[in-house]
Amino acid sequence: MPMLNHDETFIQEEYDSEVLTFGARAFGEFNQIRQLGKLCDITIISNGRQFNAHKIVLAASIPYFYTMFTCGLDESKQTKINLDILEIGVIYDNQRIIECANRFLKLNFYSASHTDEFLKLNVESVCAILKNDELHVDHEDQILDAAMRWINYDFDNRCKHAPKVLSHVRLAIVGLQPLIETMSEPIYRKSPQCRKLVDAALKYLQVPHERVIMPPLNTERRRCADVPGVIYALGGLGTSSNSAVEFYDPLANQWIPSTEMPSLRARFGVAVVKRKLYAIGGCDGFTRYRTVEIFDKPDLLFQRSAMATAVVKDTIYVCGGYNGTDSLASVEVYRPDWRCWNTRPLLAIERCAAAAAVIDEQVFVIGGHNSAAIYNSVEILDTSKSVTTPWQFGKQLLNPRCRHGATTMGGQIYIAGGYDGSQFLNTVNMYDPEKDQWYPLAPMNMCRSRVSLVATDDKLYAIGGHDGKSNICSMEIYDVRENRWHFGPSMKLHEGGVAVGVIPVSSTVITR
Repeated sequence: MPMLNHDETFIQEEYDSEVLTFGARAFGEFNQIRQLGKLCDITIISNGRQFNAHKIVLAASIPYFYTMFTCGLDESKQTKINLDILEIGVIYDNQRIIECANRFLKLNFYSASHTDEFLKLNVESVCAILKNDELHVDHEDQILDAAMRWINYDFDNRCKHAPKVLSHVRLAIVGLQPLIETMSEPIYRKSPQCRKLVDAALKYLQVPHERVIMPPLNTERRRCADVPGVIYALGGLGTSSNSAVEFYDPLANQWIPSTEMPSLRARFGVAVVKRKLYAIGGCDGFTRYRTVEIFDKPDLLFQRSAMATAVVKDTIYVCGGYNGTDSLASVEVYRPDWRCWNTRPLLAIERCAAAAAVIDEQVFVIGGHNSAAIYNSVEILDTSKSVTTPWQFGKQLLNPRCRHGATTMGGQIYIAGGYDGSQFLNTVNMYDPEKDQWYPLAPMNMCRSRVSLVATDDKLYAIGGHDGKSNICSMEIYDVRENRWHFGPSMKLHEGGVAVGVIPVSSTVITR
């Protein structure tokens, strides 16, 4: 190649510089023309918003549009193109956009599944959505309904895909009536494979004593960690036993009064199963209860208050407590479809005023006392094993405590507040199951014994309690990322120890 002299080199550099600046100027002019709405030949529609553009610029800038406009696709002849946010993330290969779109879809599956865009998805996309463990739905029948609408939208062409689609619906927890209604669907009559799936779920529900010999079915309920929950405060032990109920709406950031419980009740357990609150046992200041309130649920086998309560796969576990005379080691369990309480192996030691939390299918009963000593011990029950499986001791707490709160968030257990025999506590600890270790976290702003601790929307809420001098009605909120507690709105109807449960915001109303 011949060498360039000084003048030629200068001219070449000027030319290269001009080419580079021309491109920048040209695209700037293109954008100004687009903003004026001139010479635009395509409109991109996403999430209800319209963006005017030029095909030539899109094709030159983004390979996705180059293929769309130059390879004879139908979109090349259209003047308007609908793209959802997930498609946009794929177009730009932007992982952040894709993650945000997937999170939006998880939170808003109910409304998204009622759009034309959902009905027009291909089978791979539908299956990828339906198999997600974190779809936010009130009941699994909402998943079944979405699957059936997608199949029936183009029945002739989608019939062959129906078994694959229905295999991602957890039919065993859909409920009897929706399954019976599915038997009248064309797909039930036309597809032997679909019929087999539905019949297996029907048998699971109608012949429970044969489940041990049936092929395993997915009965795990979908749980979306990003869903905010409404926090209910019930009854409690303040200046007197209380029947009042109020709830905290985290989206509105306020406490709102609700319907009272039928009876005065304090030091009782609360469980949430299928969006229903169960108020279990407790006392009225004089008498210990074995009753359970909410609808017509059966009473406990034994009187008890100050027990530890947990829920695993819609099964309520009530552990230990106090019957008015002695601390208890007994354990009772209840499922809504049983209609009665059953016993489970005793705790290794009697525990009153302990707290409970759940990781996977393991129930952790933490701390507590027996009127003579306050414990730093933890007992664990693996509920996935035989009903006769005994409790095992776990990693000890950093210090003894009773009358504390406990909850699970992000696969880790958090405990807060309580009493150690000499002082009221504001300390907070976290248990990491992978390292089998307890760690101290930032303390609360106030000491809180008989505190209720719940988790929702990636935050901890410490509610009520006693600071050693008086009952308190305040609430503190912990942000894991900041490792800091701050005060939220105080309760309006309660002070002191209250029972608390969280019900996720309904999938039919949430929009984020």
